[in-house]
Amino acid sequence: MYYRYLNGWYTFFFSIPTLSLAAWLWWKNWTNIVSVIDGNQKALAKIIMLGILVSGLLFLTIAVSLFAMKRSKENGGYFSRLQRCQWLLKYLIENNLVDIKKVKTETGSKELIQLPKVYYKKKNSLDCFTFELGGKNHKEFLMMGSVLEELFLGDLVEIDRKPMLVTYKLLLDTIERRLSIREVKAENGSIEIMKGVFWEYDKLPNLLISGGIGGGKTFFIYTLIKVFMEIGTVKIADPKKSDLGVLADLPAFKGHVVMEKEEIFRLLEDSFEMMIKRYKYMREHKNYTMGKNYAFYDMPPYVVIIDEWAAFFSTLDYKETDRVLKVLMPLILQGRQAGVYMIIALQRPDAQSLPNGIRDNLLAKVSLGRLSELGYKMSFGDENKNKSFVNKSGVGRGYLDIGKGIPQELYSPFVPNDFDFLTEFAKFDHMIELDFEPARITVEDQKLMDDMYSADDERQLRKMVSEEYQRKRQEKLNKAGDITIE
Repeated sequence: MYYRYLNGWYTFFFSIPTLSLAAWLWWKNWTNIVSVIDGNQKALAKIIMLGILVSGLLFLTIAVSLFAMKRSKENGGYFSRLQRCQWLLKYLIENNLVDIKKVKTETGSKELIQLPKVYYKKKNSLDCFTFELGGKNHKEFLMMGSVLEELFLGDLVEIDRKPMLVTYKLLLDTIERRLSIREVKAENGSIEIMKGVFWEYDKLPNLLISGGIGGGKTFFIYTLIKVFMEIGTVKIADPKKSDLGVLADLPAFKGHVVMEKEEIFRLLEDSFEMMIKRYKYMREHKNYTMGKNYAFYDMPPYVVIIDEWAAFFSTLDYKETDRVLKVLMPLILQGRQAGVYMIIALQRPDAQSLPNGIRDNLLAKVSLGRLSELGYKMSFGDENKNKSFVNKSGVGRGYLDIGKGIPQELYSPFVPNDFDFLTEFAKFDHMIELDFEPARITVEDQKLMDDMYSADDERQLRKMVSEEYQRKRQEKLNKAGDITIE
């Protein structure tokens, strides 16, 4: 309970030197003080000046103390952690999550508040709140994750359970972790998107990006293009012929950017063939080792980025949908070990434009800009329906799920005014690629890929391309005009 009054006690503690000086000054002038009390007015001016001096010093000390505590709170220092304890204490008391007992006194009785055992500590970049279970507040403490998010405007990134204890780990002060575009690199199969926040694309392949106009989606895609073309091959499809299509004329992107429907079909089919060739290359490598991925064989990653997927997918008829999904599903399900990755961007990832079989296997997910409640649900799934999504202002702000199943606040890499993507991309004269042209896909190679593609995958594909599914998809698309991203 003493946390309630710690700000006052710290202010008093910081004032001790000034109070000690004041006591010494009064002691040194005690004779003058006594003489003034006895009616001698000669020393009155000195006593008044002494009082003004002491009062001024004390006021200055308190002001400096309060300012220092305020700056500490703003900069994530000790007093910011103390403040979180005080806020949590206030929540526990006002929501009756404490034990109140009556204690007899000489004059009657008084209420004594007993707090439950709650622990807080800062560990690395996370704020950890631990609650002891088993008491009368057992159920409430098991649901504290969303409450802590709302109290501290942070993001719950992990829940740790131990016997009789539950720990909620939150990422707070996210904007302070924002990186500059020049700091973002791909190393050892991962990209540091914010300080301490990594997308390990080798372990959690494929990325879904959703967001409305003006949310920063295009700059985030440009960032990924820059990062991946520094270490490998990037293929781009822009069916709307807009932001990404302008790259087609740059030297490094010749033959790597497509915009027409038939060209996008070919890009996906060529990428599927490339995946098979890469598996073949690994199997026939002199240092072939079972279980090793493409990086073991010094192969560059191969990344396919499709922007405005919904605009493309909504135009497909039954046969075209069949043609796309027959190569897209294997690319998503089987591409990781061969270093073939899919990045799909769209405004709203609904089931009509992105069937669940695809959406669920895009293991990393990003939303940018302000989304509606439905938009967040579509992006991160029903399992996060109790997540407290907060629509803050700011371009490049959104949410990220890097495979833990719990979305966290994201500030995409900052692009300063003096940085121009087109100028940066123009510095590259080619992509990093391996020449697989001599390789030929044999019947055995195709059979191997077919074996990797399970019967469940085939059933899911058939459901996606069925005429009934297509009919329902079109009906829902026709009714979806009133569903907008905020």
